[in-house]
Amino acid sequence: MSLADAFWLAKSCWKGSRKCEPRDKVVVDGEEVKYFLWGSQIATWNKTCKTLRVDDCGWKTPLTFKRLNVILSKFWLSIHSVRGANYLVNAPFGKEYFWEGQHLICLETFEVQPGVLRKTNPKGSLSLRRYYALASEIVGKRGLLTTKTLTDEVVCLIPKRYGRERFCLSLFGLYVNGDSFRGFVGEVACSKVYSAFVKNTAESLADHLAQKGEELCGREILSALQEFRVESIYLPVEVLRQLAFLKLVEA
Repeated sequence: MSLADAFWLAKSCWKGSRKCEPRDKVVVDGEEVKYFLWGSQIATWNKTCKTLRVDDCGWKTPLTFKRLNVILSKFWLSIHSVRGANYLVNAPFGKEYFWEGQHLICLETFEVQPGVLRKTNPKGSLSLRRYYALASEIVGKRGLLTTKTLTDEVVCLIPKRYGRERFCLSLFGLYVNGDSFRGFVGEVACSKVYSAFVKNTAESLADHLAQKGEELCGREILSALQEFRVESIYLPVEVLRQLAFLKLVEA
């Protein structure tokens, strides 16, 4: 017996590798029968009101629509995709409705009420907010990220939030390779900076800043040190040596 059959027979069951959070699960809750796919409630049958609510929960994936189509097939309903747009099709009545992410279907009259267009996945958004909060905390505590590239270049990256901009950070980079000393500054997406700090690897971020950022001359590098409030005790010896020479030259 498939889980779609169990859904319409109002029998609680699950299928998947994990019992605590299986891939597919049917739950009977009073007069409501609920179908969960990876924890998302994609279908709800209210036996008293004789209604069926179908919901992609923000996951417009082939697997989600496959599960919904198996459930809807009992009443010759289906979700079809035409040139990238999805439609809820009522074949017996010859009607189709633009898929809004959620629809309420009356099982007596087959009247379809579109739900509110869903723009985000709450579950995914919550996970993303938690990740960004953790990454922001890591960036705040560490203050800078140092790495050594394959060409023995020492790179030190210092981020700073740029005004009220939520999605970008101002990034200051110091590059030392022997006697070569360069500085770059630019605005970089928070996601790139956070990913580098969480993974503790700065090579790709350093390449991005060197290609997209603005190169600084000697005096501008010293000004950037003050602007970004760089604490010298955390800088690598190679960088400190070059900074000391630069200050001597500029003096």
